[in-house]
Amino acid sequence: MKLKEKKFNIKEIVINLWDGEITLWKTYWGLVLRGVILSLPVELLVPEERYAIHSFSNILYLIFSIFVLICVWRSANKYQGKKIWRLLAKFSCTFEVVFSFYYALVYGNLIGS
Repeated sequence: MKLKEKKFNIKEIVINLWDGEITLWKTYWGLVLRGVILSLPVELLVPEERYAIHSFSNILYLIFSIFVLICVWRSANKYQGKKIWRLLAKFSCTFEVVFSFYYALVYGNLIGS
């Protein structure tokens, strides 16, 4: 008896995330942890004097944060569990986008720090 191999289809996963078809906990924790894991090396290992690298990293993180917010928001709208989890997920992602936007502006030297 052969087991069916599950095909890893990134396009399908991204579409399902975008449409809110993946459960809230998988969407929230999967995307938030990936964001932290991807941004930590730059924040911890690259000196602040390397302004261009930090600026580019913060702009990419802002774009990613907006993607996360949309995916989590749509998934939370379909969530059938306790309302508090839906609200906390939306609030924390909204806060992260606002924080990322501010940080991108500061590193982009568009406003004073």
